[in-house]
Amino acid sequence: MDKKPKYVRYATEVLLTVELDPNKFESILRPYLKVTYEEKAESLINKETKVSMVYLMDYSAEQDGFWNVVIVLIIITLIATLVAIIFRSCSFCQSNPKDDLGPDFNKNCCMHTWWLIFDLSSTIGFSVMFFLTFYWFAAYKMSDSVSLLLPTEYGEVAEYQTFLVFFGIVLFSKVMAIVLRICKQTTADIYIMDWERGRLPEYNVLHAVGIKTYSKDKDQAPILWRSTFMVNELNERQTESRRIYPETTLIWFSFFWIGLGWRWIAQTNPDIEVLNNPLEPVNLYLSFFSCSFIFVCIALVQWLYYLAKANISENGNFCTEYSFLCSIANCSVLIMDEHFHGYYIHGKAPWTSGKSDIPLAWLYQNLAKETEGLGSYSRSFGSDAAAGQQMGIAAPEITTYELYM
Repeated sequence: MDKKPKYVRYATEVLLTVELDPNKFESILRPYLKVTYEEKAESLINKETKVSMVYLMDYSAEQDGFWNVVIVLIIITLIATLVAIIFRSCSFCQSNPKDDLGPDFNKNCCMHTWWLIFDLSSTIGFSVMFFLTFYWFAAYKMSDSVSLLLPTEYGEVAEYQTFLVFFGIVLFSKVMAIVLRICKQTTADIYIMDWERGRLPEYNVLHAVGIKTYSKDKDQAPILWRSTFMVNELNERQTESRRIYPETTLIWFSFFWIGLGWRWIAQTNPDIEVLNNPLEPVNLYLSFFSCSFIFVCIALVQWLYYLAKANISENGNFCTEYSFLCSIANCSVLIMDEHFHGYYIHGKAPWTSGKSDIPLAWLYQNLAKETEGLGSYSRSFGSDAAAGQQMGIAAPEITTYELYM
């Protein structure tokens, strides 16, 4: 009895598992207690020896039926995504035939197909993850009675690890879709076409004192400042026309997530509370839905604000404002985002003189006459003015076109 033990066995982890009874409402099965032991030699133990012990409690429920439904829905979603990719790829190839594109046909079709794959898969994948986590959040946090428990973190099936892998795939797909879209937009060709060359003789000061301002005998050299102004204005308005601002979204998200403490809603507590409890860990499903929901709400508010602002504004949206500016500057804009597809803004000055590089007083008079319908032509291109009147659309508004060649 006086002999010392050679080894000391101690508990390192104590796990109490509670599982809902699928056959009885608001009932549980017999709790299961799992104790994990480790051994340490007595010779290695002294007064300063310390060991770690963990006490855990896990609540779970039978979820085979739920995951079977989820797998079926994911398969249906993948099939629908594949059909959409094939249909849109075929439509792109028909709009850009190989005989017209020549050696660039394979490259353009390949980039467009990969962009479709990454963009649709990331969008649909995020939607699946959002509604899946919404189901867990609603059933766990918003239910009056216990009908569902969160997936266990200590079971044989690594559900959370699978979720993280799926999230990584969705994130990678969205990043690649953005990169391919940037590559396509940076290869677009933008042309600024000036409808006038030089100033009127009665306004040209150099011409009045006998200095020639033309490069040839008849054709005067174009004035660069209006074309440069239209390019700079296009760049600025593209930035200002964003529907959703990243910096605004991040600032408001930080306010709600950190400032108001909404991140603690994702803790494994059936109640919706914003107080931190160190004994309640943060659940991955609840955290993902909370973050996504805040981001979606902030983006939706910005989108609605943009629509309201566009409806209240007298000039309309960005495209309408820029088309008005093109008419005043007497410059048209042609944007070719593909070999045989693009957009055209008809910006030829509608007044009879056809000049915009004139004194402001003259320009104001021309605009006033156009308002009264005197001494000006339609801003529309060709016969679109008459067509616009037949459709009940004001002729000056038909200045933007989508081109298919």
